[in-house]
Amino acid sequence: MAEIEDAPAVEPTTTIGVDVGLKSLITTSAGKSIQYPRYYIQLEEKLAAAQRSLSRKKRGSANRRKAKAKVAKLLTQNKIDNFIL
Repeated sequence: MAEIEDAPAVEPTTTIGVDVGLKSLITTSAGKSIQYPRYYIQLEEKLAAAQRSLSRKKRGSANRRKAKAKVAKLLTQNKIDNFIL
């Protein structure tokens, strides 16, 4: 087994602060800001539009079946779980 030497400790030259907030996800002391992803809001808007479209379709038609499948697909989407900090 080979011996591995520890890397020397590096002293930081600058200090930054990070604030986790409600209006923005992260704000640093340097003034940079990372906003929350709008997955949920965008998904709600798409779902509302698809449901309105579905309500205008005639029952039993092929177009209603397609619109119903689109609504079902939007209901099962959950992009929030895919967001990694």
